[in-house]
Amino acid sequence: MFEEQVIAWLEECGVGPQEPGSAYVRSAYCMQSPPVTDAAGQHYPQGRIIIGHTTEAEGANPEEQEPEQQSATVKLDISWLADANIREALALLPADTPTGFRVALPSPRAARLLLERALLEGNPDAVVFKGTANATSVSALLEEVAFSEESLRIDSIVEATKELLQQELGLKPGDFIELPALFIEGKPAMPNPVNCLVCNRRVLMPSPNGPIIDGIDIIEAAIRHKVGLPESTLTFIDTRCASADAPRMMGLFGVTVVQHGVAIEENAE
Repeated sequence: MFEEQVIAWLEECGVGPQEPGSAYVRSAYCMQSPPVTDAAGQHYPQGRIIIGHTTEAEGANPEEQEPEQQSATVKLDISWLADANIREALALLPADTPTGFRVALPSPRAARLLLERALLEGNPDAVVFKGTANATSVSALLEEVAFSEESLRIDSIVEATKELLQQELGLKPGDFIELPALFIEGKPAMPNPVNCLVCNRRVLMPSPNGPIIDGIDIIEAAIRHKVGLPESTLTFIDTRCASADAPRMMGLFGVTVVQHGVAIEENAE
């Protein structure tokens, strides 16, 4: 079972699951809060809240969660997402950098480049999403999704997001990672690696189920290279059992790391 796999991984990280029981846990599901020093040199050790500006955080007002050492909420445009959930648009991954993290963003451009390379290397019919109802080929995915108007628009939004976070959080261009992702009408057309789970410097991501070329999933290999974590700390999980269409890491379960545990709640879908 997908839920059992996730719980087992969390227990390996030394974190126990617990049922969500507060408005804070539910609202935190749609927030990120990295500890940063902004461009003006102001340090926020408790973190700066990042939230999607179309998300209505149930039971929590970000303005009320801003102690003296925190700043005004940073709002990202996630209007392009059908779920309006910031977890699909941004992830904070552990890294050996001055900030201690890098920002992962979904990138149709990164997906497009990988698929184009597979095509140029003579693999137009390599199967993507094998074993699912959405199984297709490299050439079909390129033609139908990767070059769509929506994909190009998301690329522009990702660039705007990077500019905003550099301005607000004092980040540098090297603090961002663009991970391959495609969307159709705001929903993931492939497992979105940005919608991942981070716990104790270990990362759990959905297996991309990409084209296998010379025995290697080229999308998974590209993600590993971009993230730059040791293999033992980056785990891919097969989410094909989690959703019949466009499987995602949290296709069935919303997972939120809280201070003393993890809340796992069923999605409304």
